Amino acid sequence: MTLASIRTKIAAAAGGTLSLDGSDLGVEAIATLFTDYLGGSALTIHNCVVGADGLSISGTMTIGTVTSPAAQVVVLPDAASLNAAGIEVALPLESWKIDLPFTQVDATALGAQGAANPRLRLMATDGSGDPSLAGPGAWIEGDLRLPIAGATTSVVAAPVPPADTEPL
Repeated sequence: MTLASIRTKIAAAAGGTLSLDGSDLGVEAIATLFTDYLGGSALTIHNCVVGADGLSISGTMTIGTVTSPAAQVVVLPDAASLNAAGIEVALPLESWKIDLPFTQVDATALGAQGAANPRLRLMATDGSGDPSLAGPGAWIEGDLRLPIAGATTSVVAAPVPPADTEPL
């Protein structure tokens, strides 16, 4: 899908609801992400606030057992900035645990080590910007304060495995 079309779709959702299914952006890795990590359901954002770039949106979203009013979705452009190349979703969590449709993830060890602000991050790209990032993935991350001048960095606590879609 072209970035112009995506910006129009996102702008139309301002103040309302935006729903994206895995095929909406025309990137195979996003369709796989939605199947493997969201059980094939659409990603729905309510009370949408559109970012200045027109490719990001924040609002209320539910994934698994978690509903967050501060979720963020960013459409990643291709190298030419003409079409969608991927998507990145950040869902703030109240704890280091989340129940997804196909698995439970517990990353409390990161919180015990002093990390704060847990969030579920889902990402899928076609690899056009960086081939090492091609495909879908999900993880729980948080912020860890470093002793170097009070700097903060994001740390990955627990990769989230995809749903097992293979029959036994």
